[in-house]
Amino acid sequence: MGEIVIGDHLPNGAGFANQIHNDWRELLKLILNALPGDGSFAGALISEVHKDRCDSSCPDCLRHYRNMSYHGLLDWRLGLSLIRILYDSTCVCGLDAAFKYPEIENWEDGARQAQGSFCQTFGCAPLDFGPLPGFNVGNRKVVITHPLWDPSSPSGLLAEAVASVQDGQLQFVDTFNVQRRMSWAYLALAM
Repeated sequence: MGEIVIGDHLPNGAGFANQIHNDWRELLKLILNALPGDGSFAGALISEVHKDRCDSSCPDCLRHYRNMSYHGLLDWRLGLSLIRILYDSTCVCGLDAAFKYPEIENWEDGARQAQGSFCQTFGCAPLDFGPLPGFNVGNRKVVITHPLWDPSSPSGLLAEAVASVQDGQLQFVDTFNVQRRMSWAYLALAM
């Protein structure tokens, strides 16, 4: 269970936190309906120029000096996916094989790149499990997933990946961790 806390920086702030609370659904809708080049922050994020050069965060979008200790965690694509889920509980972030939103349209390519980097670093054998990339680590079969997918109740692409394995169990590692914490992900798979 997650929690979002919105507060003004000053004790008697300008009322922005209260306005966000009152207009929450409308704000989410405005963010998700942004168009590239419309002058909004979300529109700048999903512009072709920005999407092509920024896979998670950069100085042009989320990174600045004051949040330097969080640079490895910042990810505008994952943030937009989370906003989409908050707005629409039926959103499955590509689990239905429809990678139609700007923040996930290239997710499959990123997962394949993560697969290649992981396998090259740790000497693993790359494999596909149904439509999803993965690899063998020793005798363990690992599928790369989106960070917002729930491997404990597979459906859609995850169900296809599970069905593709006849012998043994699958383990899962998400693109957020395999791209940012590769050694941690490798050690976590051994446990």
